[in-house]
Amino acid sequence: MTFAKKLNVTKLHINSEVQCRFATTEINSRVENVSEKAEEAEFVANLPEGAFITYFEMEIDGKVIVGDVKEKQQAKADYDAAKSRGETAGHVAQAPRETNTFNISVNIAPYNFARFKLVYQELLQRVRGAYKHQINVHPGQAVDDLQVNVTINESSPISIIHVPTFAAKLSDKSNKELLLLREASDVRIEKVSDTEMTVKWHPCAANQTQYLTNDVLDGQLIVLYDVNRNDDQVLVVDGHFIHFLAPKNLDIGSKNIVFALDISGSMGDGKLEQTKTAMRSILNQLRAIDQFSILCFDTQLEVWKKRPLPATKENICEAIGFIDAQRPRGGTDIDLAVQEGIKWLKGSHSEHLLASILVLLTDGQHNSGRCGSHQITSRILQARWDGGQHIKVYGLGFGNDADFNLLREMSTKTGGFARKIYAASDAAIQLDSFYAEISSPLLADLDIKYVNPNVEVVSTVKNITGDTLFEGSEFVLIGKMSQLSLNEGDEILEWRARSCHGPKVFKCCYRPWHPQPSSNKGDISKTAGDFIERSWAYLTVKNLLEKAKVDSMESAALKSQALKLALKVYFCVILLIAASYFKAKRKLKI
Repeated sequence: MTFAKKLNVTKLHINSEVQCRFATTEINSRVENVSEKAEEAEFVANLPEGAFITYFEMEIDGKVIVGDVKEKQQAKADYDAAKSRGETAGHVAQAPRETNTFNISVNIAPYNFARFKLVYQELLQRVRGAYKHQINVHPGQAVDDLQVNVTINESSPISIIHVPTFAAKLSDKSNKELLLLREASDVRIEKVSDTEMTVKWHPCAANQTQYLTNDVLDGQLIVLYDVNRNDDQVLVVDGHFIHFLAPKNLDIGSKNIVFALDISGSMGDGKLEQTKTAMRSILNQLRAIDQFSILCFDTQLEVWKKRPLPATKENICEAIGFIDAQRPRGGTDIDLAVQEGIKWLKGSHSEHLLASILVLLTDGQHNSGRCGSHQITSRILQARWDGGQHIKVYGLGFGNDADFNLLREMSTKTGGFARKIYAASDAAIQLDSFYAEISSPLLADLDIKYVNPNVEVVSTVKNITGDTLFEGSEFVLIGKMSQLSLNEGDEILEWRARSCHGPKVFKCCYRPWHPQPSSNKGDISKTAGDFIERSWAYLTVKNLLEKAKVDSMESAALKSQALKLALKVYFCVILLIAASYFKAKRKLKI
Protein backbone atom coordinates (compact mmCIF):
# COMPACT_ATOMS: atom_id res chain seq x y z
CA MET A 1 0.00 0.00 0.00
CA THR A 2 1.41 3.34 -1.01
CA PHE A 3 0.00 6.71 0.04
CA ALA A 4 0.75 10.40 -0.53
CA LYS A 5 2.99 12.26 1.94
CA LYS A 6 0.08 14.34 3.32
CA LEU A 7 -1.60 11.13 4.42
CA ASN A 8 -0.61 9.24 7.52
CA VAL A 9 -0.89 5.44 7.60
CA THR A 10 -1.77 4.75 11.24
CA LYS A 11 -2.45 1.01 10.90
CA LEU A 12 -1.33 -1.78 8.61
CA HIS A 13 -2.16 -5.35 9.61
CA ILE A 14 -1.50 -8.23 7.20
CA ASN A 15 -2.74 -11.63 8.34
CA SER A 16 -2.21 -14.73 6.24
CA GLU A 17 -3.41 -18.28 6.79
CA VAL A 18 -1.92 -21.16 4.80
CA GLN A 19 -3.79 -24.46 4.76
CA CYS A 20 -2.14 -27.23 2.74
CA ARG A 21 -0.30 -24.69 0.53
CA PHE A 22 -3.49 -22.65 -0.08
CA ALA A 23 -2.92 -19.13 1.28
CA THR A 24 -5.57 -16.60 2.25
CA THR A 25 -4.15 -13.15 2.98
CA GLU A 26 -6.06 -10.23 4.49
CA ILE A 27 -4.76 -6.65 4.40
CA ASN A 28 -6.26 -4.14 6.84
CA SER A 29 -5.12 -0.54 6.57
CA ARG A 30 -6.21 2.79 8.05
CA VAL A 31 -5.03 6.09 6.56
CA GLU A 32 -5.65 9.60 7.92
CA ASN A 33 -5.63 12.94 6.11
CA VAL A 34 -3.57 15.25 8.29
CA SER A 35 -3.88 18.32 6.05
CA GLU A 36 -6.43 21.16 6.00
CA LYS A 37 -7.88 20.21 2.62
CA ALA A 38 -9.19 17.07 0.97
CA GLU A 39 -6.50 14.75 -0.30
CA GLU A 40 -6.64 11.84 -2.70
CA ALA A 41 -5.55 8.53 -1.18
CA GLU A 42 -4.31 5.93 -3.62
CA PHE A 43 -4.42 2.47 -2.08
CA VAL A 44 -1.96 0.33 -4.05
CA ALA A 45 -1.92 -3.40 -3.37
CA ASN A 46 0.98 -5.39 -4.84
CA LEU A 47 -0.28 -8.94 -5.01
CA PRO A 48 1.64 -12.07 -5.97
CA GLU A 49 1.28 -12.73 -9.67
CA GLY A 50 -1.62 -15.13 -10.20
CA ALA A 51 -3.42 -14.33 -6.93
CA PHE A 52 -7.17 -13.70 -6.99
CA ILE A 53 -8.87 -11.02 -4.92
CA THR A 54 -11.79 -12.56 -3.01
CA TYR A 55 -13.04 -9.63 -0.92
CA PHE A 56 -12.72 -5.89 -0.71
CA GLU A 57 -14.31 -3.26 1.50
CA MET A 58 -13.58 0.31 2.44
CA GLU A 59 -14.91 2.79 4.93
CA ILE A 60 -15.01 6.49 4.07
CA ASP A 61 -17.10 9.30 5.58
CA GLY A 62 -18.58 6.75 7.97
CA LYS A 63 -19.94 4.57 5.15
CA VAL A 64 -18.78 0.98 4.66
CA ILE A 65 -18.73 -0.05 1.02
CA VAL A 66 -18.47 -3.78 0.30
CA GLY A 67 -17.27 -5.25 -2.96
CA ASP A 68 -19.39 -7.22 -5.36
CA VAL A 69 -18.24 -9.18 -8.37
CA LYS A 70 -18.93 -7.67 -11.78
CA GLU A 71 -17.66 -8.19 -15.33
CA LYS A 72 -14.82 -5.90 -16.36
CA GLN A 73 -16.26 -3.87 -19.23
CA GLN A 74 -19.43 -2.95 -17.30
CA ALA A 75 -17.44 -2.03 -14.20
CA LYS A 76 -15.17 0.26 -16.20
CA ALA A 77 -18.16 1.89 -17.92
CA ASP A 78 -19.83 2.58 -14.56
CA TYR A 79 -16.61 4.09 -13.21
CA ASP A 80 -16.15 6.38 -16.22
CA ALA A 81 -19.77 7.54 -16.00
CA ALA A 82 -19.45 8.35 -12.29
CA LYS A 83 -16.20 10.21 -12.86
CA SER A 84 -17.75 12.30 -15.68
CA ARG A 85 -20.54 13.35 -13.32
CA GLY A 86 -17.96 14.62 -10.84
CA GLU A 87 -18.79 12.01 -8.21
CA THR A 88 -16.24 10.62 -5.81
CA ALA A 89 -15.30 7.34 -7.42
CA GLY A 90 -12.56 4.78 -7.53
CA HIS A 91 -11.47 1.94 -9.74
CA VAL A 92 -9.39 -1.17 -9.13
CA ALA A 93 -7.29 -1.82 -12.22
CA GLN A 94 -4.18 -3.59 -13.29
CA ALA A 95 -1.12 -1.42 -13.80
CA PRO A 96 0.08 -1.66 -17.42
CA ARG A 97 3.50 -3.17 -16.74
CA GLU A 98 3.01 -4.74 -13.35
CA THR A 99 0.54 -7.55 -13.61
CA ASN A 100 0.32 -7.86 -9.83
CA THR A 101 -0.40 -4.22 -8.95
CA PHE A 102 -3.92 -2.87 -8.33
CA ASN A 103 -4.99 0.67 -7.44
CA ILE A 104 -7.94 2.25 -5.62
CA SER A 105 -8.18 6.06 -5.45
CA VAL A 106 -10.49 7.97 -3.09
CA ASN A 107 -10.77 11.49 -1.67
CA ILE A 108 -10.41 11.90 2.10
CA ALA A 109 -11.84 15.01 3.73
CA PRO A 110 -9.60 17.18 5.97
CA TYR A 111 -8.73 15.48 9.26
CA ASN A 112 -10.74 12.41 8.27
CA PHE A 113 -9.72 8.82 7.61
CA ALA A 114 -10.33 5.91 5.28
CA ARG A 115 -10.14 2.23 6.09
CA PHE A 116 -9.39 -0.52 3.57
CA LYS A 117 -9.69 -4.30 3.74
CA LEU A 118 -8.52 -6.53 0.90
CA VAL A 119 -8.43 -10.35 0.86
CA TYR A 120 -6.69 -12.43 -1.79
CA GLN A 121 -5.93 -16.12 -2.25
CA GLU A 122 -3.24 -18.13 -4.00
CA LEU A 123 -1.94 -21.67 -4.23
CA LEU A 124 1.72 -21.77 -3.26
CA GLN A 125 4.09 -23.55 -5.66
CA ARG A 126 6.99 -25.74 -4.62
CA VAL A 127 10.17 -24.55 -6.36
CA ARG A 128 13.72 -25.68 -5.56
CA GLY A 129 12.45 -27.72 -2.61
CA ALA A 130 10.47 -25.03 -0.78
CA TYR A 131 7.18 -23.16 -0.82
CA LYS A 132 7.53 -19.38 -0.94
CA HIS A 133 4.88 -17.22 0.68
CA GLN A 134 5.59 -13.60 -0.20
CA ILE A 135 4.02 -10.73 1.73
CA ASN A 136 4.48 -7.33 0.06
CA VAL A 137 4.69 -4.49 2.57
CA HIS A 138 4.85 -1.05 0.99
CA PRO A 139 3.00 1.70 2.91
CA GLY A 140 5.63 4.18 1.73
CA GLN A 141 6.29 5.36 5.29
CA ALA A 142 6.87 4.08 8.80
CA VAL A 143 3.63 2.92 10.44
CA ASP A 144 2.81 3.23 14.14
CA ASP A 145 0.83 -0.02 14.15
CA LEU A 146 2.44 -2.49 11.73
CA GLN A 147 1.84 -6.23 12.05
CA VAL A 148 2.42 -9.17 9.72
CA ASN A 149 1.19 -12.57 10.92
CA VAL A 150 1.41 -15.82 8.96
CA THR A 151 -0.12 -19.09 10.18
CA ILE A 152 0.90 -22.29 8.39
CA ASN A 153 -1.32 -25.34 8.94
CA GLU A 154 -0.29 -28.46 7.03
CA SER A 155 -1.39 -32.10 6.94
CA SER A 156 2.21 -33.33 7.32
CA PRO A 157 4.92 -32.14 9.74
CA ILE A 158 6.69 -28.95 8.70
CA SER A 159 10.31 -29.88 8.02
CA ILE A 160 11.90 -26.46 7.43
CA ILE A 161 10.85 -22.86 7.89
CA HIS A 162 13.04 -19.88 7.04
CA VAL A 163 12.24 -16.15 7.12
CA PRO A 164 14.99 -13.85 5.76
CA THR A 165 15.33 -10.29 6.99
CA PHE A 166 12.74 -7.93 5.49
CA ALA A 167 14.19 -6.07 2.52
CA ALA A 168 13.37 -4.50 -0.82
CA LYS A 169 13.58 -6.65 -3.97
CA LEU A 170 13.64 -9.94 -2.08
CA SER A 171 11.09 -11.15 -4.63
CA ASP A 172 13.81 -10.97 -7.30
CA LYS A 173 15.76 -13.74 -5.60
CA SER A 174 15.37 -17.46 -6.18
CA ASN A 175 14.40 -19.85 -3.39
CA LYS A 176 17.98 -21.13 -3.36
CA GLU A 177 19.32 -17.61 -2.75
CA LEU A 178 16.64 -16.84 -0.14
CA LEU A 179 17.42 -19.97 1.85
CA LEU A 180 21.04 -18.79 2.15
CA LEU A 181 20.10 -15.36 3.53
CA ARG A 182 20.37 -14.60 7.22
CA GLU A 183 17.30 -15.34 9.33
CA ALA A 184 15.41 -12.23 10.40
CA SER A 185 16.25 -11.28 13.99
CA ASP A 186 12.99 -9.36 14.56
CA VAL A 187 10.67 -12.17 13.42
CA ARG A 188 9.16 -14.52 15.99
CA ILE A 189 8.47 -18.09 14.83
CA GLU A 190 6.22 -20.09 17.16
CA LYS A 191 5.68 -23.83 16.89
CA VAL A 192 2.07 -24.66 17.73
CA SER A 193 2.50 -28.32 16.76
CA ASP A 194 4.50 -30.41 14.27
CA THR A 195 2.06 -29.36 11.55
CA GLU A 196 1.31 -25.76 12.55
CA MET A 197 3.59 -22.76 12.95
CA THR A 198 3.08 -19.02 13.18
CA VAL A 199 5.35 -16.24 11.97
CA LYS A 200 5.03 -12.78 13.53
CA TRP A 201 6.72 -9.55 12.45
CA HIS A 202 5.66 -6.52 14.52
CA PRO A 203 8.37 -3.85 14.19
CA CYS A 204 7.62 -0.60 15.97
CA ALA A 205 7.90 2.66 14.03
CA ALA A 206 11.38 3.34 15.46
CA ASN A 207 12.66 -0.09 14.38
CA GLN A 208 11.21 0.34 10.91
CA THR A 209 13.70 3.12 10.20
CA GLN A 210 16.41 0.52 9.45
CA TYR A 211 14.33 -0.64 6.46
CA LEU A 212 13.60 2.81 5.02
CA THR A 213 15.11 3.92 1.73
CA ASN A 214 14.76 7.68 1.20
CA ASP A 215 12.17 7.65 4.01
CA VAL A 216 10.12 5.02 2.16
CA LEU A 217 9.18 1.60 3.56
CA ASP A 218 8.85 -0.82 0.67
CA GLY A 219 9.86 -4.48 0.61
CA GLN A 220 8.88 -8.07 1.18
CA LEU A 221 8.62 -10.41 4.11
CA ILE A 222 9.07 -13.92 2.69
CA VAL A 223 8.30 -17.18 4.46
CA LEU A 224 9.92 -20.31 3.01
CA TYR A 225 8.87 -23.73 4.25
CA ASP A 226 8.62 -27.39 3.30
CA VAL A 227 6.94 -30.48 4.74
CA ASN A 228 7.85 -34.10 5.33
CA ARG A 229 6.77 -36.25 2.39
CA ASN A 230 4.12 -38.97 2.59
CA ASP A 231 3.18 -39.65 -1.00
CA ASP A 232 0.41 -42.17 -0.51
CA GLN A 233 -2.09 -39.80 1.11
CA VAL A 234 -5.14 -38.19 -0.48
CA LEU A 235 -6.92 -35.62 1.67
CA VAL A 236 -10.70 -35.47 1.25
CA VAL A 237 -12.98 -32.74 2.55
CA ASP A 238 -16.65 -32.29 1.58
CA GLY A 239 -16.48 -34.13 -1.74
CA HIS A 240 -13.20 -32.62 -2.92
CA PHE A 241 -9.80 -34.29 -2.73
CA ILE A 242 -6.24 -33.04 -2.98
CA HIS A 243 -2.99 -34.92 -3.47
CA PHE A 244 0.60 -33.69 -3.57
CA LEU A 245 3.14 -35.82 -5.42
CA ALA A 246 6.82 -35.15 -4.71
CA PRO A 247 8.38 -38.57 -4.05
CA LYS A 248 11.53 -38.92 -1.99
CA ASN A 249 14.69 -40.86 -2.79
CA LEU A 250 14.41 -40.80 -6.58
CA ASP A 251 17.54 -40.67 -8.69
CA ILE A 252 17.94 -37.87 -11.22
CA GLY A 253 17.52 -39.07 -14.79
CA SER A 254 19.24 -37.98 -17.97
CA LYS A 255 18.04 -35.31 -20.37
CA ASN A 256 18.76 -34.17 -23.89
CA ILE A 257 18.67 -30.39 -24.17
CA VAL A 258 19.12 -27.99 -27.07
CA PHE A 259 19.60 -24.29 -26.42
CA ALA A 260 18.34 -22.01 -29.21
CA LEU A 261 19.70 -18.51 -28.51
CA ASP A 262 18.66 -15.29 -30.25
CA ILE A 263 21.63 -13.30 -31.59
CA SER A 264 19.63 -10.74 -33.58
CA GLY A 265 20.62 -7.08 -33.53
CA SER A 266 18.27 -6.26 -30.65
CA MET A 267 20.25 -8.60 -28.39
CA GLY A 268 22.87 -5.88 -28.14
CA ASP A 269 22.91 -3.42 -25.22
CA GLY A 270 24.19 -6.12 -22.90
CA LYS A 271 21.51 -8.80 -23.39
CA LEU A 272 23.74 -11.15 -25.35
CA GLU A 273 26.57 -10.66 -22.87
CA GLN A 274 24.24 -11.53 -19.99
CA THR A 275 23.08 -14.60 -21.91
CA LYS A 276 26.70 -15.68 -22.38
CA THR A 277 27.34 -15.28 -18.65
CA ALA A 278 24.32 -17.40 -17.81
CA MET A 279 25.20 -20.07 -20.38
CA ARG A 280 28.70 -20.50 -18.94
CA SER A 281 27.13 -21.32 -15.60
CA ILE A 282 24.36 -23.48 -17.06
CA LEU A 283 26.67 -25.57 -19.24
CA ASN A 284 28.96 -26.24 -16.31
CA GLN A 285 25.97 -27.58 -14.37
CA LEU A 286 25.18 -30.26 -16.96
CA ARG A 287 25.63 -33.78 -15.66
CA ALA A 288 27.76 -36.42 -17.34
CA ILE A 289 24.56 -38.38 -18.13
CA ASP A 290 23.13 -35.42 -20.10
CA GLN A 291 23.51 -34.62 -23.77
CA PHE A 292 23.30 -31.11 -25.21
CA SER A 293 23.79 -28.88 -28.21
CA ILE A 294 23.51 -25.18 -29.09
CA LEU A 295 22.26 -23.19 -32.02
CA CYS A 296 22.26 -19.42 -32.34
CA PHE A 297 19.87 -17.70 -34.69
CA ASP A 298 18.94 -14.45 -36.33
CA THR A 299 17.67 -14.90 -39.90
CA GLN A 300 20.22 -17.70 -40.28
CA LEU A 301 21.63 -20.38 -38.02
CA GLU A 302 25.00 -20.58 -36.33
CA VAL A 303 25.34 -24.22 -35.25
CA TRP A 304 27.71 -25.75 -32.71
CA LYS A 305 26.78 -29.43 -33.37
CA LYS A 306 23.79 -30.77 -35.32
CA ARG A 307 22.90 -33.30 -32.64
CA PRO A 308 23.12 -33.49 -28.86
CA LEU A 309 26.49 -34.69 -27.60
CA PRO A 310 27.54 -35.98 -24.16
CA ALA A 311 28.22 -33.28 -21.57
CA THR A 312 31.92 -34.00 -21.24
CA LYS A 313 34.34 -31.32 -19.99
CA GLU A 314 35.81 -31.07 -23.49
CA ASN A 315 32.42 -30.58 -25.16
CA ILE A 316 31.33 -28.03 -22.56
CA CYS A 317 34.53 -26.04 -23.00
CA GLU A 318 34.15 -26.08 -26.78
CA ALA A 319 30.48 -25.02 -26.54
CA ILE A 320 31.34 -22.07 -24.28
CA GLY A 321 33.90 -20.92 -26.82
CA PHE A 322 31.25 -21.15 -29.55
CA ILE A 323 28.84 -18.98 -27.56
CA ASP A 324 31.51 -16.44 -26.62
CA ALA A 325 32.29 -15.89 -30.30
CA GLN A 326 28.74 -14.79 -31.17
CA ARG A 327 27.88 -11.15 -31.95
CA PRO A 328 24.43 -9.50 -32.32
CA ARG A 329 23.24 -9.08 -35.90
CA GLY A 330 20.26 -9.39 -38.27
CA GLY A 331 16.55 -10.09 -37.79
CA THR A 332 14.63 -12.85 -35.95
CA ASP A 333 13.47 -16.16 -37.46
CA ILE A 334 12.01 -18.12 -34.56
CA ASP A 335 10.50 -20.78 -36.81
CA LEU A 336 13.89 -21.64 -38.28
CA ALA A 337 15.36 -22.11 -34.80
CA VAL A 338 12.61 -24.32 -33.34
CA GLN A 339 12.35 -26.50 -36.43
CA GLU A 340 16.09 -27.19 -36.40
CA GLY A 341 16.16 -27.83 -32.65
CA ILE A 342 13.28 -30.30 -32.81
CA LYS A 343 14.96 -32.12 -35.71
CA TRP A 344 18.07 -32.64 -33.57
CA LEU A 345 16.06 -33.96 -30.61
CA LYS A 346 13.88 -36.37 -32.60
CA GLY A 347 14.93 -39.96 -32.51
CA SER A 348 16.84 -39.54 -29.25
CA HIS A 349 14.12 -41.08 -27.07
CA SER A 350 15.14 -44.02 -24.87
CA GLU A 351 14.00 -45.89 -21.77
CA HIS A 352 16.51 -44.09 -19.55
CA LEU A 353 16.01 -40.60 -21.01
CA LEU A 354 13.52 -38.64 -18.90
CA ALA A 355 13.43 -35.29 -20.73
CA SER A 356 13.98 -33.95 -24.25
CA ILE A 357 14.04 -30.18 -23.97
CA LEU A 358 14.28 -27.29 -26.40
CA VAL A 359 15.00 -23.99 -24.63
CA LEU A 360 14.34 -21.01 -26.89
CA LEU A 361 15.47 -17.56 -25.75
CA THR A 362 14.48 -14.45 -27.70
CA ASP A 363 14.02 -10.76 -27.01
CA GLY A 364 11.92 -9.91 -30.04
CA GLN A 365 9.19 -10.76 -32.52
CA HIS A 366 9.36 -13.30 -35.33
CA ASN A 367 9.99 -11.06 -38.37
CA SER A 368 11.76 -13.24 -40.95
CA GLY A 369 11.46 -16.58 -42.65
CA ARG A 370 8.93 -18.39 -44.78
CA CYS A 371 5.98 -18.44 -42.36
CA GLY A 372 4.13 -16.01 -40.10
CA SER A 373 4.24 -16.10 -36.32
CA HIS A 374 0.67 -17.46 -36.22
CA GLN A 375 1.90 -20.64 -37.97
CA ILE A 376 4.87 -21.39 -35.74
CA THR A 377 3.08 -23.40 -33.04
CA SER A 378 1.18 -25.59 -35.50
CA ARG A 379 4.44 -26.24 -37.36
CA ILE A 380 6.09 -27.23 -34.05
CA LEU A 381 3.31 -29.73 -33.34
CA GLN A 382 3.66 -31.17 -36.84
CA ALA A 383 7.44 -31.44 -36.46
CA ARG A 384 7.04 -33.39 -33.20
CA TRP A 385 5.12 -36.20 -34.87
CA ASP A 386 6.90 -39.41 -35.76
CA GLY A 387 9.33 -39.72 -32.90
CA GLY A 388 9.24 -36.25 -31.33
CA GLN A 389 6.04 -36.19 -29.25
CA HIS A 390 8.12 -36.27 -26.07
CA ILE A 391 9.96 -33.01 -26.94
CA LYS A 392 8.97 -30.06 -24.79
CA VAL A 393 9.62 -26.42 -25.61
CA TYR A 394 10.46 -23.88 -22.90
CA GLY A 395 10.23 -20.28 -24.11
CA LEU A 396 12.19 -17.44 -22.48
CA GLY A 397 11.13 -13.90 -23.31
CA PHE A 398 14.03 -11.51 -22.66
CA GLY A 399 12.76 -7.96 -22.01
CA ASN A 400 9.49 -6.21 -22.82
CA ASP A 401 9.65 -6.57 -26.61
CA ALA A 402 9.62 -10.38 -26.76
CA ASP A 403 6.49 -12.01 -28.22
CA PHE A 404 5.54 -13.65 -24.95
CA ASN A 405 2.15 -14.78 -26.21
CA LEU A 406 3.88 -16.85 -28.90
CA LEU A 407 6.39 -18.26 -26.41
CA ARG A 408 3.61 -19.17 -24.00
CA GLU A 409 1.58 -20.85 -26.77
CA MET A 410 4.43 -23.00 -28.11
CA SER A 411 5.50 -23.95 -24.58
CA THR A 412 2.06 -24.79 -23.20
CA LYS A 413 1.03 -26.89 -26.18
CA THR A 414 4.16 -29.03 -25.93
CA GLY A 415 3.99 -29.53 -22.14
CA GLY A 416 6.61 -26.95 -21.20
CA PHE A 417 6.24 -23.46 -19.76
CA ALA A 418 7.32 -19.93 -20.62
CA ARG A 419 9.17 -17.44 -18.43
CA LYS A 420 9.79 -13.72 -18.62
CA ILE A 421 13.42 -12.65 -18.19
CA TYR A 422 13.48 -9.03 -17.09
CA ALA A 423 16.12 -6.84 -18.73
CA ALA A 424 17.98 -5.90 -15.56
CA SER A 425 21.41 -6.32 -14.02
CA ASP A 426 20.43 -9.73 -12.64
CA ALA A 427 19.24 -11.18 -15.97
CA ALA A 428 22.00 -13.80 -15.94
CA ILE A 429 20.88 -14.93 -12.48
CA GLN A 430 17.27 -15.13 -13.71
CA LEU A 431 18.35 -17.39 -16.58
CA ASP A 432 20.38 -19.55 -14.24
CA SER A 433 17.40 -19.87 -11.86
CA PHE A 434 15.14 -20.91 -14.74
CA TYR A 435 17.55 -23.66 -15.75
CA ALA A 436 17.63 -24.96 -12.16
CA GLU A 437 13.88 -25.65 -12.41
CA ILE A 438 14.32 -28.05 -15.35
CA SER A 439 17.82 -29.35 -14.72
CA SER A 440 16.95 -32.51 -12.79
CA PRO A 441 14.14 -34.73 -14.15
CA LEU A 442 12.87 -37.36 -11.71
CA LEU A 443 9.78 -38.81 -13.40
CA ALA A 444 8.43 -38.75 -16.94
CA ASP A 445 5.17 -39.76 -18.65
CA LEU A 446 3.13 -39.25 -15.50
CA ASP A 447 -0.38 -40.66 -15.79
CA ILE A 448 -3.27 -40.99 -13.32
CA LYS A 449 -5.58 -43.96 -12.88
CA TYR A 450 -8.62 -43.98 -10.57
CA VAL A 451 -8.92 -47.37 -8.91
CA ASN A 452 -11.84 -47.15 -6.46
CA PRO A 453 -15.30 -48.09 -7.79
CA ASN A 454 -16.94 -46.13 -4.96
CA VAL A 455 -15.46 -42.86 -6.22
CA GLU A 456 -16.80 -41.13 -9.30
CA VAL A 457 -14.46 -38.30 -10.23
CA VAL A 458 -16.32 -35.40 -11.82
CA SER A 459 -13.31 -33.25 -12.69
CA THR A 460 -9.67 -32.89 -11.80
CA VAL A 461 -7.09 -30.19 -12.28
CA LYS A 462 -3.27 -30.16 -11.99
CA ASN A 463 -0.84 -27.37 -11.24
CA ILE A 464 1.58 -28.43 -14.02
CA THR A 465 0.65 -28.71 -17.70
CA GLY A 466 3.31 -31.27 -18.62
CA ASP A 467 3.98 -34.85 -17.56
CA THR A 468 7.54 -34.49 -16.22
CA LEU A 469 8.40 -34.00 -12.55
CA PHE A 470 11.64 -32.15 -11.79
CA GLU A 471 13.59 -32.19 -8.54
CA GLY A 472 12.34 -29.63 -6.03
CA SER A 473 8.90 -29.26 -7.66
CA GLU A 474 5.59 -30.96 -7.01
CA PHE A 475 2.52 -32.24 -8.80
CA VAL A 476 -0.74 -31.08 -7.23
CA LEU A 477 -3.91 -32.95 -8.19
CA ILE A 478 -7.23 -31.61 -6.99
CA GLY A 479 -10.52 -33.31 -7.83
CA LYS A 480 -14.24 -33.07 -7.33
CA MET A 481 -16.27 -36.20 -6.54
CA SER A 482 -19.96 -36.75 -7.21
CA GLN A 483 -20.19 -39.49 -4.58
CA LEU A 484 -18.05 -40.48 -1.66
CA SER A 485 -18.12 -43.83 0.15
CA LEU A 486 -14.69 -44.35 1.60
CA ASN A 487 -12.97 -45.75 4.63
CA GLU A 488 -9.61 -44.55 5.84
CA GLY A 489 -6.88 -46.36 3.92
CA ASP A 490 -9.01 -47.10 0.84
CA GLU A 491 -7.12 -46.61 -2.40
CA ILE A 492 -8.42 -43.74 -4.54
CA LEU A 493 -5.90 -43.31 -7.33
CA GLU A 494 -2.47 -44.26 -8.50
CA TRP A 495 0.22 -42.45 -10.41
CA ARG A 496 2.12 -44.33 -13.09
CA ALA A 497 5.39 -42.87 -14.27
CA ARG A 498 8.79 -43.70 -15.72
CA SER A 499 11.95 -43.21 -13.68
CA CYS A 500 15.54 -43.66 -14.75
CA HIS A 501 15.33 -47.18 -13.29
CA GLY A 502 12.09 -48.17 -15.00
CA PRO A 503 8.32 -47.91 -14.30
CA LYS A 504 7.05 -46.57 -11.00
CA VAL A 505 3.58 -46.84 -9.44
CA PHE A 506 2.48 -44.65 -6.53
CA LYS A 507 -0.72 -45.84 -4.84
CA CYS A 508 -2.66 -43.12 -3.04
CA CYS A 509 -5.07 -43.82 -0.19
CA TYR A 510 -7.85 -41.86 1.48
CA ARG A 511 -6.83 -40.03 4.60
CA PRO A 512 -9.32 -37.84 6.49
CA TRP A 513 -7.84 -34.60 7.70
CA HIS A 514 -9.23 -32.65 10.61
CA PRO A 515 -7.11 -29.51 10.97
CA GLN A 516 -6.92 -27.88 14.34
CA PRO A 517 -9.01 -24.72 14.73
CA SER A 518 -7.04 -21.76 13.48
CA SER A 519 -5.23 -19.67 16.06
CA ASN A 520 -6.23 -16.63 13.98
CA LYS A 521 -9.03 -14.78 15.75
CA GLY A 522 -9.91 -12.39 12.91
CA ASP A 523 -12.36 -12.58 10.02
CA ILE A 524 -9.78 -14.35 7.88
CA SER A 525 -10.65 -17.70 9.48
CA LYS A 526 -14.08 -17.47 7.84
CA THR A 527 -12.66 -16.52 4.44
CA ALA A 528 -10.10 -19.36 4.47
CA GLY A 529 -12.70 -22.10 4.89
CA ASP A 530 -13.35 -24.89 2.36
CA PHE A 531 -9.75 -24.63 1.22
CA ILE A 532 -9.72 -27.81 -0.91
CA GLU A 533 -12.80 -26.73 -2.85
CA ARG A 534 -11.34 -23.27 -3.28
CA SER A 535 -7.99 -24.76 -4.34
CA TRP A 536 -9.82 -26.78 -6.98
CA ALA A 537 -11.69 -23.68 -8.18
CA TYR A 538 -8.49 -21.61 -8.10
CA LEU A 539 -6.53 -24.00 -10.32
CA THR A 540 -9.52 -24.57 -12.60
CA VAL A 541 -9.95 -20.84 -13.23
CA LYS A 542 -6.21 -20.31 -13.72
CA ASN A 543 -5.95 -23.19 -16.18
CA LEU A 544 -8.97 -21.98 -18.13
CA LEU A 545 -7.44 -18.52 -18.41
CA GLU A 546 -4.10 -19.97 -19.51
CA LYS A 547 -5.86 -22.05 -22.17
CA ALA A 548 -7.74 -18.94 -23.31
CA LYS A 549 -4.43 -17.17 -23.89
CA VAL A 550 -3.17 -19.86 -26.26
CA ASP A 551 -6.38 -21.04 -27.95
CA SER A 552 -7.80 -18.23 -30.07
CA MET A 553 -10.66 -20.38 -31.40
CA GLU A 554 -12.02 -21.20 -27.93
CA SER A 555 -10.78 -18.11 -26.10
CA ALA A 556 -14.18 -16.46 -25.58
CA ALA A 557 -15.82 -19.68 -24.38
CA LEU A 558 -12.96 -20.45 -21.99
CA LYS A 559 -13.03 -16.93 -20.53
CA SER A 560 -16.78 -17.19 -20.08
CA GLN A 561 -16.41 -20.52 -18.30
CA ALA A 562 -13.68 -19.09 -16.06
CA LEU A 563 -15.78 -16.02 -15.25
CA LYS A 564 -18.81 -18.15 -14.35
CA LEU A 565 -16.79 -20.23 -11.89
CA ALA A 566 -14.97 -17.15 -10.55
CA LEU A 567 -18.25 -15.41 -9.81
CA LYS A 568 -19.53 -18.52 -8.07
CA VAL A 569 -16.60 -18.70 -5.66
CA TYR A 570 -16.07 -14.90 -5.42
CA PHE A 571 -12.75 -14.81 -7.20
CA CYS A 572 -12.11 -11.44 -8.82
CA VAL A 573 -10.40 -12.52 -12.02
CA ILE A 574 -8.62 -9.22 -12.43
CA LEU A 575 -5.76 -10.62 -14.46
CA LEU A 576 -7.92 -10.92 -17.57
CA ILE A 577 -11.61 -10.39 -17.25
CA ALA A 578 -12.67 -8.45 -14.17
CA ALA A 579 -12.05 -5.10 -12.56
CA SER A 580 -13.50 -3.04 -9.72
CA TYR A 581 -15.65 0.03 -9.37
CA PHE A 582 -17.13 1.91 -6.47
CA LYS A 583 -18.74 5.19 -5.55
CA ALA A 584 -19.85 6.61 -2.24
CA LYS A 585 -23.55 5.74 -2.33
CA ARG A 586 -23.41 2.36 -4.09
CA LYS A 587 -21.82 -1.02 -3.53
CA LEU A 588 -18.35 -1.53 -4.83
CA LYS A 589 -18.43 -3.32 -8.18
CA ILE A 590 -15.51 -5.62 -8.83
